[in-house]
Amino acid sequence: MTARLGPACVALAAMLALGAGARPAQRAAPDRIPAAGGEITIAPVIHATLQIRRGATVILVDPARFTPGAPLPFTPQPGKRPELPPGITPRDPISLWPVTPSQLARFDHLAAPTIILVTDEHDDHLDPKAIEALRTPATIVVGPAVVAARVPGTIVLANGETRTIDGVGIEAVPMYNLAPEPGFTEVFHGKGRGNGYVLTVAGTRIYVAGDTACTAEVKALRRIDVAFLPMNLPYTMSAADAAACARAFAPRIVYPYHSFGTDVAAFARALDGSGIEVRVRDWYAK
Repeated sequence: MTARLGPACVALAAMLALGAGARPAQRAAPDRIPAAGGEITIAPVIHATLQIRRGATVILVDPARFTPGAPLPFTPQPGKRPELPPGITPRDPISLWPVTPSQLARFDHLAAPTIILVTDEHDDHLDPKAIEALRTPATIVVGPAVVAARVPGTIVLANGETRTIDGVGIEAVPMYNLAPEPGFTEVFHGKGRGNGYVLTVAGTRIYVAGDTACTAEVKALRRIDVAFLPMNLPYTMSAADAAACARAFAPRIVYPYHSFGTDVAAFARALDGSGIEVRVRDWYAK
Protein backbone atom coordinates (compact mmCIF):
# COMPACT_ATOMS: atom_id res chain seq x y z
CA MET A 1 0.00 0.00 0.00
CA THR A 2 1.40 3.42 -0.96
CA ALA A 3 0.55 6.25 1.40
CA ARG A 4 -0.07 9.69 -0.03
CA LEU A 5 -0.43 12.73 2.16
CA GLY A 6 -3.83 13.68 0.80
CA PRO A 7 -7.07 11.87 1.72
CA ALA A 8 -5.33 8.47 1.60
CA CYS A 9 -3.09 9.58 4.44
CA VAL A 10 -6.06 9.64 6.80
CA ALA A 11 -6.63 5.91 6.20
CA LEU A 12 -2.94 5.20 6.69
CA ALA A 13 -2.97 7.15 9.93
CA ALA A 14 -5.79 5.07 11.34
CA MET A 15 -3.70 1.92 10.81
CA LEU A 16 -0.32 3.27 11.86
CA ALA A 17 -1.52 5.25 14.85
CA LEU A 18 -1.63 2.05 16.89
CA GLY A 19 2.14 2.25 16.94
CA ALA A 20 2.37 5.98 17.59
CA GLY A 21 3.65 5.81 21.16
CA ALA A 22 6.70 7.70 22.36
CA ARG A 23 8.55 4.70 23.83
CA PRO A 24 11.88 3.63 22.27
CA ALA A 25 11.50 1.14 19.43
CA GLN A 26 12.18 -2.51 20.25
CA ARG A 27 12.97 -5.56 18.12
CA ALA A 28 12.34 -9.24 18.55
CA ALA A 29 15.44 -11.21 19.51
CA PRO A 30 17.43 -12.52 16.52
CA ASP A 31 17.32 -16.18 15.49
CA ARG A 32 20.27 -18.34 14.46
CA ILE A 33 20.20 -21.00 11.77
CA PRO A 34 23.09 -23.45 11.24
CA ALA A 35 24.73 -23.14 7.83
CA ALA A 36 27.86 -24.33 6.04
CA GLY A 37 30.87 -22.50 7.39
CA GLY A 38 28.97 -20.61 10.10
CA GLU A 39 25.49 -19.80 11.30
CA ILE A 40 23.07 -17.36 9.71
CA THR A 41 21.46 -14.74 11.95
CA ILE A 42 17.93 -13.54 11.17
CA ALA A 43 16.74 -10.38 12.88
CA PRO A 44 13.08 -9.35 12.55
CA VAL A 45 12.93 -5.53 12.50
CA ILE A 46 9.29 -4.61 11.81
CA HIS A 47 6.47 -5.72 9.48
CA ALA A 48 8.30 -6.65 6.23
CA THR A 49 11.75 -5.46 7.32
CA LEU A 50 14.39 -7.98 8.33
CA GLN A 51 18.13 -8.48 8.43
CA ILE A 52 19.88 -11.67 7.27
CA ARG A 53 23.52 -11.91 8.29
CA ARG A 54 26.32 -14.40 7.83
CA GLY A 55 29.84 -13.25 8.61
CA ALA A 56 30.57 -10.02 6.74
CA THR A 57 27.49 -10.39 4.52
CA VAL A 58 24.58 -8.31 5.84
CA ILE A 59 21.34 -8.31 3.85
CA LEU A 60 18.66 -5.79 4.82
CA VAL A 61 15.24 -6.40 3.30
CA ASP A 62 12.70 -3.61 2.77
CA PRO A 63 14.03 -1.04 5.26
CA ALA A 64 11.14 1.34 5.87
CA ARG A 65 10.14 3.85 8.54
CA PHE A 66 6.39 4.05 8.10
CA THR A 67 4.90 0.58 8.31
CA PRO A 68 1.83 -0.71 10.12
CA GLY A 69 2.65 -0.66 13.83
CA ALA A 70 5.26 2.10 13.49
CA PRO A 71 4.89 5.72 14.65
CA LEU A 72 3.80 8.36 12.18
CA PRO A 73 5.83 11.57 11.84
CA PHE A 74 2.78 13.57 12.95
CA THR A 75 -0.14 13.27 15.35
CA PRO A 76 -3.19 12.05 13.40
CA GLN A 77 -6.25 14.30 13.60
CA PRO A 78 -9.39 12.87 11.96
CA GLY A 79 -10.45 14.87 8.95
CA LYS A 80 -7.37 17.11 8.99
CA ARG A 81 -4.27 16.93 6.87
CA PRO A 82 -0.95 17.07 8.69
CA GLU A 83 1.33 20.06 8.42
CA LEU A 84 3.75 19.22 5.63
CA PRO A 85 7.54 19.60 5.75
CA PRO A 86 9.08 22.09 3.30
CA GLY A 87 9.06 20.77 -0.25
CA ILE A 88 6.46 18.03 0.43
CA THR A 89 3.11 18.15 -1.34
CA PRO A 90 -0.12 16.31 -0.44
CA ARG A 91 0.43 13.94 -3.36
CA ASP A 92 3.90 12.83 -2.28
CA PRO A 93 4.39 9.43 -0.62
CA ILE A 94 5.02 9.63 3.09
CA SER A 95 8.41 8.00 2.54
CA LEU A 96 9.63 11.33 1.15
CA TRP A 97 9.35 12.97 4.57
CA PRO A 98 12.76 13.91 6.02
CA VAL A 99 14.44 11.34 8.26
CA THR A 100 14.71 11.92 12.01
CA PRO A 101 16.86 9.75 14.32
CA SER A 102 13.84 8.40 16.19
CA GLN A 103 12.38 7.03 12.96
CA LEU A 104 15.44 4.81 12.54
CA ALA A 105 15.57 3.62 16.15
CA ARG A 106 14.61 0.06 15.17
CA PHE A 107 17.83 -0.15 13.16
CA ASP A 108 20.06 0.82 16.08
CA HIS A 109 22.93 -1.63 16.70
CA LEU A 110 22.30 -3.53 13.47
CA ALA A 111 25.37 -3.97 11.27
CA ALA A 112 25.53 -1.76 8.21
CA PRO A 113 24.05 -3.55 5.19
CA THR A 114 26.26 -4.83 2.40
CA ILE A 115 23.12 -5.58 0.34
CA ILE A 116 19.70 -3.93 0.52
CA LEU A 117 16.84 -5.82 -1.15
CA VAL A 118 13.58 -4.05 -1.96
CA THR A 119 10.50 -5.96 -3.09
CA ASP A 120 8.05 -3.27 -4.26
CA GLU A 121 7.22 0.42 -4.47
CA HIS A 122 4.77 0.75 -1.56
CA ASP A 123 5.87 2.80 1.45
CA ASP A 124 6.04 -0.15 3.84
CA HIS A 125 8.69 -1.67 1.53
CA LEU A 126 10.39 1.17 -0.35
CA ASP A 127 11.69 4.13 1.65
CA PRO A 128 14.42 5.94 -0.30
CA LYS A 129 15.18 8.29 2.60
CA ALA A 130 15.72 5.35 4.96
CA ILE A 131 17.91 3.60 2.38
CA GLU A 132 20.00 6.75 2.01
CA ALA A 133 20.43 6.99 5.79
CA LEU A 134 21.24 3.32 6.37
CA ARG A 135 23.48 2.45 3.42
CA THR A 136 27.23 2.88 3.17
CA PRO A 137 29.16 3.81 0.01
CA ALA A 138 29.75 0.08 -0.50
CA THR A 139 26.12 -1.04 -0.06
CA ILE A 140 24.51 -2.61 -3.13
CA VAL A 141 20.77 -2.00 -3.61
CA VAL A 142 18.77 -4.60 -5.55
CA GLY A 143 15.16 -4.29 -6.64
CA PRO A 144 12.68 -4.22 -9.52
CA ALA A 145 12.52 -1.34 -12.00
CA VAL A 146 10.00 0.61 -9.90
CA VAL A 147 12.61 0.78 -7.14
CA ALA A 148 15.39 1.90 -9.48
CA ALA A 149 13.17 4.78 -10.58
CA ARG A 150 13.39 6.21 -7.04
CA VAL A 151 16.76 4.87 -5.84
CA PRO A 152 19.48 5.67 -8.39
CA GLY A 153 22.11 2.99 -8.84
CA THR A 154 19.80 0.11 -7.97
CA ILE A 155 20.69 -3.18 -9.65
CA VAL A 156 17.47 -4.14 -11.41
CA LEU A 157 16.16 -7.70 -11.36
CA ALA A 158 13.00 -8.53 -13.25
CA ASN A 159 10.76 -11.47 -12.37
CA GLY A 160 12.62 -14.71 -13.03
CA GLU A 161 16.10 -13.19 -13.25
CA THR A 162 19.00 -14.44 -11.12
CA ARG A 163 22.22 -12.78 -10.08
CA THR A 164 25.05 -13.49 -7.65
CA ILE A 165 26.18 -10.51 -5.58
CA ASP A 166 28.95 -10.75 -2.98
CA GLY A 167 28.59 -14.53 -3.01
CA VAL A 168 24.81 -14.44 -2.43
CA GLY A 169 22.59 -15.98 -5.08
CA ILE A 170 19.52 -13.80 -5.65
CA GLU A 171 16.56 -15.09 -7.68
CA ALA A 172 13.65 -12.73 -8.33
CA VAL A 173 10.31 -14.53 -7.89
CA PRO A 174 7.10 -12.99 -9.27
CA MET A 175 5.10 -11.30 -6.49
CA TYR A 176 1.47 -10.46 -7.16
CA ASN A 177 -2.19 -10.81 -6.21
CA LEU A 178 -4.37 -13.27 -8.11
CA ALA A 179 -7.64 -11.32 -7.97
CA PRO A 180 -9.20 -8.38 -6.13
CA GLU A 181 -10.41 -9.14 -2.62
CA PRO A 182 -14.15 -8.83 -1.92
CA GLY A 183 -15.15 -5.17 -1.85
CA PHE A 184 -12.27 -4.07 -4.09
CA THR A 185 -12.21 -3.58 -7.85
CA GLU A 186 -8.49 -3.99 -8.48
CA VAL A 187 -5.49 -5.80 -7.09
CA PHE A 188 -2.91 -4.01 -4.99
CA HIS A 189 0.04 -5.81 -6.61
CA GLY A 190 0.02 -6.54 -10.32
CA LYS A 191 2.18 -9.24 -11.85
CA GLY A 192 5.57 -8.08 -13.09
CA ARG A 193 6.02 -5.03 -10.88
CA GLY A 194 7.44 -6.42 -7.62
CA ASN A 195 9.77 -9.24 -6.64
CA GLY A 196 9.95 -11.83 -3.96
CA TYR A 197 13.45 -13.27 -3.59
CA VAL A 198 15.08 -16.65 -3.10
CA LEU A 199 18.49 -16.05 -1.55
CA THR A 200 21.20 -18.67 -1.41
CA VAL A 201 23.45 -17.88 1.55
CA ALA A 202 26.17 -20.43 2.31
CA GLY A 203 24.06 -23.15 0.70
CA THR A 204 20.93 -22.18 2.67
CA ARG A 205 17.94 -21.18 0.54
CA ILE A 206 15.84 -18.36 2.02
CA TYR A 207 12.60 -17.18 0.44
CA VAL A 208 11.34 -13.68 1.22
CA ALA A 209 7.91 -13.47 -0.38
CA GLY A 210 7.04 -9.76 -0.27
CA ASP A 211 3.39 -8.87 -0.93
CA THR A 212 2.08 -11.88 -2.77
CA ALA A 213 -0.73 -14.36 -3.03
CA CYS A 214 -0.08 -18.08 -3.25
CA THR A 215 0.77 -18.03 -6.93
CA ALA A 216 1.85 -20.86 -9.19
CA GLU A 217 5.42 -19.57 -8.98
CA VAL A 218 5.38 -19.75 -5.18
CA LYS A 219 3.88 -23.25 -5.16
CA ALA A 220 6.63 -24.37 -7.56
CA LEU A 221 9.46 -23.41 -5.20
CA ARG A 222 11.61 -26.31 -4.03
CA ARG A 223 14.32 -26.94 -1.45
CA ILE A 224 13.50 -23.84 0.59
CA ASP A 225 15.12 -23.92 4.01
CA VAL A 226 13.58 -20.74 5.42
CA ALA A 227 10.53 -18.84 4.16
CA PHE A 228 8.91 -15.55 5.13
CA LEU A 229 5.22 -15.51 4.17
CA PRO A 230 2.90 -12.46 4.35
CA MET A 231 -0.65 -12.56 5.68
CA ASN A 232 -2.79 -9.46 5.93
CA LEU A 233 -5.93 -9.08 3.88
CA PRO A 234 -6.76 -7.40 1.58
CA TYR A 235 -3.13 -6.87 0.56
CA THR A 236 -1.67 -10.38 0.65
CA MET A 237 -3.05 -13.68 2.04
CA SER A 238 -5.21 -14.82 4.90
CA ALA A 239 -3.59 -16.97 7.59
CA ALA A 240 -5.37 -20.02 6.14
CA ASP A 241 -4.21 -19.25 2.59
CA ALA A 242 -0.63 -18.72 3.76
CA ALA A 243 -0.66 -22.04 5.61
CA ALA A 244 -1.96 -23.86 2.54
CA CYS A 245 0.77 -22.16 0.53
CA ALA A 246 3.46 -23.30 2.97
CA ARG A 247 2.21 -26.87 2.69
CA ALA A 248 2.45 -26.59 -1.11
CA PHE A 249 6.19 -25.85 -1.25
CA ALA A 250 7.17 -27.22 2.18
CA PRO A 251 9.93 -25.02 3.55
CA ARG A 252 11.89 -26.44 6.46
CA ILE A 253 11.19 -23.32 8.56
CA VAL A 254 8.53 -20.66 7.99
CA TYR A 255 8.10 -17.24 9.56
CA PRO A 256 4.76 -15.43 9.33
CA TYR A 257 5.59 -11.77 8.68
CA HIS A 258 3.90 -8.71 7.15
CA SER A 259 1.03 -9.79 9.39
CA PHE A 260 -0.34 -6.69 11.11
CA GLY A 261 -3.81 -7.46 12.47
CA THR A 262 -3.65 -11.16 11.50
CA ASP A 263 -4.04 -14.12 13.85
CA VAL A 264 -0.63 -15.72 13.25
CA ALA A 265 -1.44 -18.37 15.86
CA ALA A 266 -4.12 -19.65 13.45
CA PHE A 267 -1.41 -19.92 10.78
CA ALA A 268 0.74 -21.97 13.16
CA ARG A 269 -2.16 -24.25 14.12
CA ALA A 270 -2.97 -24.86 10.46
CA LEU A 271 0.54 -26.26 9.98
CA ASP A 272 0.37 -28.69 12.90
CA GLY A 273 1.56 -32.10 11.71
CA SER A 274 3.03 -30.72 8.47
CA GLY A 275 6.65 -31.21 9.49
CA ILE A 276 7.25 -27.48 8.90
CA GLU A 277 8.75 -25.58 11.82
CA VAL A 278 6.73 -22.39 12.39
CA ARG A 279 8.60 -19.53 14.04
CA VAL A 280 6.21 -16.87 15.34
CA ARG A 281 8.07 -13.71 16.29
CA ASP A 282 6.92 -10.29 17.46
CA TRP A 283 7.42 -8.13 14.39
CA TYR A 284 5.60 -5.23 16.07
CA ALA A 285 7.42 -5.21 19.42
CA LYS A 286 6.92 -2.04 21.42
